[in-house]
Amino acid sequence: MSSAPNGTNGYGHVSPSVANSNVVSLSMAKVIDPADATMDQIRDLLFGEFKREVDGRIAAIEQRMADLERRLSAARTEDETKRRGMLDDIARGVAALGDHVKQIAKP
Repeated sequence: MSSAPNGTNGYGHVSPSVANSNVVSLSMAKVIDPADATMDQIRDLLFGEFKREVDGRIAAIEQRMADLERRLSAARTEDETKRRGMLDDIARGVAALGDHVKQIAKP
């Protein structure tokens, strides 16, 4: 199969040799281009403080969520323990009532 003149295989897909040469040249251009570092510095000057502030807020919210999850888990465990205790009390009351009914029913 021959490559089309624009580096595609005739179906719109880039041939591997063209794709590899583009990747190498793009990665080399990125390493060599000092404008990227300058743009990163400008981005940090313009938005860096805002990003750090937002990151701090997100970290605080995540901490609060973790604390709430721990508290919720503890409350759930406590509630389940109380519920089991109340069910045991009801079971003992029903058993005692049954015993009392048996004693009343004896002649």
